[in-house]
Amino acid sequence: MESRKVFEERICDYFPKNFVIQKKFFEVNPSVRDKVDENNHFKGFWGDTLVFDLKDEYKFKLNSFISRLYEVVPECFCAKLSQESLHLTLHDLSSANICREVTEDVMKNESNIKELLKVIKILPTTIRMKTYCLANILNISLVLVFIPADDVEYLKLMTVYHLFDVIRILGYKYSPHVTLGYFNVNGFDVTAVTRLENLVNELNKESFEMSISTEDLFYQHFTSMNDYQNIFKFT
Repeated sequence: MESRKVFEERICDYFPKNFVIQKKFFEVNPSVRDKVDENNHFKGFWGDTLVFDLKDEYKFKLNSFISRLYEVVPECFCAKLSQESLHLTLHDLSSANICREVTEDVMKNESNIKELLKVIKILPTTIRMKTYCLANILNISLVLVFIPADDVEYLKLMTVYHLFDVIRILGYKYSPHVTLGYFNVNGFDVTAVTRLENLVNELNKESFEMSISTEDLFYQHFTSMNDYQNIFKFT
């Protein structure tokens, strides 16, 4: 497990608070086309994941950020995520843009998690998180990054996170975030880039704290980036 100091240094290095995109036409990451069609509508994308569902008050707050983005720079994004679908991912598992390619992995993950729960118990606990900044993830999506409020909250979060490494070890470190929107699959011009930068830096002046709970931790299946189904919860 990373120390909290190393974790926060990594977050700071990877997600600078001063939001800047190179001043030219924004080329979206080609992987967005796995999730969004040429008309910027969500298309079938299948898999499973472990997420914290969020209280309505936090979903409302996050949706207010999304609404401002879509009011000021709608040309930067694909279809809007529904407020109901907003969540904080704990641990990615499997995903693919062809359903049959991921079916076996999803069935295996679900079975292994059920077996894991026979030997461990996730106790009800609340974890306080605070906003860090809005950030561009690999020219795929705009997210709001969160960090634990203090050392105790960090230990609680990472303890739960690493329980699921036995299901799938990921090739990248955990960065807690809520996705606010996927970028326009066709990219956008430098004028929109500038307006997006200005808005994001304005939004980054706002901060808030939210509490997530292991009582709201779910194993989910998804059929698109806007359609998630709770399969079971952990406490």
